[in-house]
Amino acid sequence: MFANAQQSAAVKGEKRAVAMVKQVGLSQEQKAKVAEIFTEVFIKTDELKGAEMTPAERKKANREIGKKLDNALKETLTAEQFEKLMDIRKKRLERERAKKQ
Repeated sequence: MFANAQQSAAVKGEKRAVAMVKQVGLSQEQKAKVAEIFTEVFIKTDELKGAEMTPAERKKANREIGKKLDNALKETLTAEQFEKLMDIRKKRLERERAKKQ
């Protein structure tokens, strides 16, 4: 089961990296690194799903994973690419909030 979860995370990580190539223009070297970063994030979030935690603990853990993701991406991407990614994220969140209202 663990191997399947890792494979699934690796597939999702690769898909996310491919999407970022189109969104922010990653180089092949950056794409490989971003795929590794997202694979690690997906593995950690999958582990959280099975953990016995309170909703508050899970929320805190997910935020920590998100901060680590942003820091890793900031180290990997150029400043311009990172800014573009943050703009894309902000617009997506705004659309999601608008749908809820």
